[in-house]
Amino acid sequence: MTDHTPAVDLTEAEARVDLPEIGDRSRYDALMQVVQNRVTVRKFDQSYVVPDEHYDLILDAARHGPSGANAQPWQFIVVREQDTKDKIAEYFVA
Repeated sequence: MTDHTPAVDLTEAEARVDLPEIGDRSRYDALMQVVQNRVTVRKFDQSYVVPDEHYDLILDAARHGPSGANAQPWQFIVVREQDTKDKIAEYFVA
């Protein structure tokens, strides 16, 4: 006999997820505001120092991105040294 018991209690898991009521557009509107107001930047201020907290936020967002079969086949490398950044840019631009 096969056990069909879910690995997690679905009712409890759904209760922990903060979702708006059906028909509530608040999250959709917030997402669309971000999507519609995004900009493409082709030149960066090389003297700007990205705060450490921003790296953590960016990596956390990337970690939650979807992947096929939830395989998450990626690795992330944070490059902070300008010389290394220049070498990477030269490799891909040349």
